[in-house]
Amino acid sequence: YLATEDLTEIDRILTEEVGINESDGTLRKLEKLTVHFRDALGTRCRGNPDHDDRWRDPFLIYQNMRSGEGQGYCTQHAQIFLLFANRAGLLSRLVVTARTKYNNFIYTGHSWVETWVPEQGRWAWNDPSFALIYALDPKGVVLNSVDLSHLRKHGAWEGVTGRIYKDWGWPDIVGEE
Repeated sequence: YLATEDLTEIDRILTEEVGINESDGTLRKLEKLTVHFRDALGTRCRGNPDHDDRWRDPFLIYQNMRSGEGQGYCTQHAQIFLLFANRAGLLSRLVVTARTKYNNFIYTGHSWVETWVPEQGRWAWNDPSFALIYALDPKGVVLNSVDLSHLRKHGAWEGVTGRIYKDWGWPDIVGEE
């Protein structure tokens, strides 16, 4: 649904600015994408989206955020991430929290991404709006949304690690950016 010139520009950004290489593994590509979005969009991109941004194509949302003219909630960040990740060859999908009421799905407030990691044969949870790149169990296996929900329910975080891009969003975390 995007124009050829937009796809060409996305490809240029992926290679020249994000630094995606064919030889990069899936987790490395996720890291590069997360770093790019945090660096390119900065703090100005978080906030109330323009009403029309809820229906625009994600590349236009990205351009508006990058120019400083637009902001977005988690959903807009996830949409942008999905566009670039899928264009970079990473099979990715949108995840939203919802519940049912009177046989209707009701959005309950947060969206994020899962990306297929063929090296492990599993989906990896990724939250681009918070620069949370992925989580690993104690054996180094990527965790998906259901895994994390189960761990949260049982308070079973022993040995679980998260890969986070430490930047303006995480000033109190010990470690390097």
